[in-house]
Amino acid sequence: MDTKKMRKCSHLLPDPGGEVVRECLDEIERLRSALADIINPIGAMQRDLEDGYRLDGAMAVAMANDPEHYKRIARAALTPNAKVKGGGA
Repeated sequence: MDTKKMRKCSHLLPDPGGEVVRECLDEIERLRSALADIINPIGAMQRDLEDGYRLDGAMAVAMANDPEHYKRIARAALTPNAKVKGGGA
């Protein structure tokens, strides 16, 4: 799905259609970001580190092997109006 192309064309819809489409596209992008974090959890952890911090490799591997880590990402993604930590996709 090409969300960028859809977003560019959303202004062509009569009100409030364009705004509704843009809100749906925001939600699609937010959920895709969460899926990207699930696919690459260690990359997501590294991306989310604050400046000056380093990722502990053993802890990152342990978290990546913990199903609860993935459940937390999914729960956050399914929470209305939640911001999924990171940028993902």
